[in-house]
Amino acid sequence: MSDAPNPDPSAAPPPLEEAAAQPYDFRGSTLLSPRQMRKLRAHETQFLNGMEARVALFLRVEFPLKLAGIQVLSYQKLTEGWTGPTHLTLFKTEPLRGVSILEIPIHLGLTIVDRLLGGPGRVEESGRELSEIEKALLEQIVQIILEEWCNNWDVIKPL
Repeated sequence: MSDAPNPDPSAAPPPLEEAAAQPYDFRGSTLLSPRQMRKLRAHETQFLNGMEARVALFLRVEFPLKLAGIQVLSYQKLTEGWTGPTHLTLFKTEPLRGVSILEIPIHLGLTIVDRLLGGPGRVEESGRELSEIEKALLEQIVQIILEEWCNNWDVIKPL
């Protein structure tokens, strides 16, 4: 015989209704709170200020930068924004997961290359692609941008 009380079936709680799983669309939402977005915006503005100074020194010309916005985009939406030819650099920063993309529009890339070769840094709009030499020259600016990117995040997490 058991000393446990005999449970009264009428006293049992009513069965819970099964909750149906509802789909959630993450594409339109932000993953950060407004406070976190302000902190990220301030952090990215600091990155732009540092990069602006380094690139201006390297090119020996004023190179103003402005943060246009911070968005969370799907890869499909990102690629739809590339209407013309562009120079893409894929990079990985350890210990972070994933691969990042640095996109430089061709016109901007050609302008930077023109300045690196001693020109005024002005080129007319052209639909042509970068030559191998122009890509190699543009890689110097890419390295400066990525170094500044990693240096800026160093206070939070060394990359």
